Amino acid sequence: MRRRHEHSGRIARAVAVTSATVAAAVVLAASPASAAEWGIHGAGNPLDDWWDEQIVSAKEQHHPRGNVAAMWQQILWADGYLTWADIDGDFGTKTTAASKKWQADHGLDADGLIGRNTWKKASTSNLTLGSEANTFVYWGTGGRKITFKRPNDPDYWQMQLGSEWGTLSYDLCTYDKCVGV
Repeated sequence: MRRRHEHSGRIARAVAVTSATVAAAVVLAASPASAAEWGIHGAGNPLDDWWDEQIVSAKEQHHPRGNVAAMWQQILWADGYLTWADIDGDFGTKTTAASKKWQADHGLDADGLIGRNTWKKASTSNLTLGSEANTFVYWGTGGRKITFKRPNDPDYWQMQLGSEWGTLSYDLCTYDKCVGV
């Protein structure tokens, strides 16, 4: 009898674990996919949109090639850490070294991973409302600036690189400067 009770207890625990796993899977399946999975998405206050974005770095799992990598390179250019020619949408060794220097100079861990703290520092330090509707300007050093748009609320952010506008996607590099990526 004791064996059957132990066996019943194991079955009950297994059913409980399975039920919890299935319930979690149903909740995840019913939830909309995170907008951040595709690109920089914003809703509400635009000046805090970047704080919860994905990590961007040279590591393959951190979106090393795309418009968001080009965005970060343009921020580094605006702040004097990269040249205009270095902007190519590929987060390579030059971008990693410049990122570490930028992070150290801004009091952050200089790990080359562009995550929550780095995005937050960049947006709170230098991002302001633009003069046109739904535009924002990142003010770098020496008068260098980057213009961004968030066309609607909510919507994906866009950046101007040269004369082109592109949606800030993590894994697509659509600017002419990104042709080789």
